[in-house]
Amino acid sequence: MIIAHPSSRRTQRSKARLPFITPLSKEWNQFYRENANPTQQQLLNKATEIDSKYGAQFNPPVR
Repeated sequence: MIIAHPSSRRTQRSKARLPFITPLSKEWNQFYRENANPTQQQLLNKATEIDSKYGAQFNPPVR
């Protein structure tokens, strides 16, 4: 009997989400380059912007 290691399943799931991780990372990286010390409101505004832009691709969808 072969038992799959839990990390192998995690890797397979991660590959499925990879196309969405990269644009999100780019969005946040650019945000932090432009806002070295963001306020709580700036963070919330950026999160809302990202939710509006990519939320339909989340599981479950955000917007």
